[in-house]
Amino acid sequence: MIQPKLKNEHGMTLVELLAALALFSIVIVLGGSLISSMSSSEKSVSGDISLQQKTNVLMSEMREAYYSGTGVGDLYVDLEALGLSVQGTEIKNDGKFLNIKNNYIEGVNFEKPLSVKLTTSAGPQEVTVESTWKQTDKKEISLQKSRKAQPPKLEDYEWGKEIDELPCDSDGNVKWSGKKYEKNCKPKKKHHNINGALWITNDMKEPDVNNKKHYDIKIEKDLFSDEEFETEEHWSILVGKSAIFHEEVDLEDHSRLEIIENAFFIGKEGEDNDDAEVELEKKAKLIIRKSAFFHGDVEVGEDDNAGAEIKIEGNGTFNKDLVLDKNSEVFITQNGFFYGALEIENNASINIFQDAKFKKTDDYDIAGTICVEGEVSPSNFIYEVSKKCKNK
Repeated sequence: MIQPKLKNEHGMTLVELLAALALFSIVIVLGGSLISSMSSSEKSVSGDISLQQKTNVLMSEMREAYYSGTGVGDLYVDLEALGLSVQGTEIKNDGKFLNIKNNYIEGVNFEKPLSVKLTTSAGPQEVTVESTWKQTDKKEISLQKSRKAQPPKLEDYEWGKEIDELPCDSDGNVKWSGKKYEKNCKPKKKHHNINGALWITNDMKEPDVNNKKHYDIKIEKDLFSDEEFETEEHWSILVGKSAIFHEEVDLEDHSRLEIIENAFFIGKEGEDNDDAEVELEKKAKLIIRKSAFFHGDVEVGEDDNAGAEIKIEGNGTFNKDLVLDKNSEVFITQNGFFYGALEIENNASINIFQDAKFKKTDDYDIAGTICVEGEVSPSNFIYEVSKKCKNK
């Protein structure tokens, strides 16, 4: 006879239930506390970041106001718009300590450095920042920004086999040895039209003709010159984009070199032309429609009454010596930088229509005219500077 068996089943007792509820309550409390702590910390970090950003904005506005100022005056500090309060200041200018009163720093000499240390607050957070500004920094920054330009690169073009004879016409890029010129070009005998870039790998030779004058060369894109670049009298060369020269450049009497974009003269010192890397002879013209960089010596006009001219419509940078012979001129539409010696003969002139920076002033020999319509650096430049330049 089979006897029925009872299963051993246990339910949750009241004590166990109360213990489980207590444990669950503890977990909830701890979790809420952690979330609250994280939220509070997040708000604090967010507040610190916001305060830092606002303080940086304030310092940036103060810096711009300082750079815009001249002479002695008040500098406006817009605290209310940013919702900031200043807990501490240390402002020094021209040997004096200044304070912020009614949103103004009074009596700032804008020609002297200004040192600012601020402690700002918004609620419980505080931030301290400090900086020093100088007017010369502003000029250098603005000039450096404005003169940036990139030289052309050979690798941007596809080059075929090097040829010895410069063609009358080409439908692409030309790699030329500089040795010969194709004769009897049409419609003009001495006209060469390069519908691409031109790479000159050696010295430019004289044309093998009796009359070497009045050659006309047009290059649609960039020009690359590895060795000495020399024109003959009355030559005209037009470069449709930029040009880079790795050796001396010599423009003979009445010749003209025009570059539509930027020009980079980074050659070695010459041996036959008084170490002048770039030399313009009588009535020669060098015209650059954007910026020009001369890394060696430059002589504008070789003889008395030479009347040569350099015209730069962007910024002009002269890393070494610049010599202007009698009746010669340099025009720079934007900013000029002169890091070497400067010699300007009678009736010669430099005309700069924005700012100019002169470096090696103890090696200057000035008999002609310097004209700068913008600011001059250094501020204690000892040579006379005209403010009304000649027409470009």
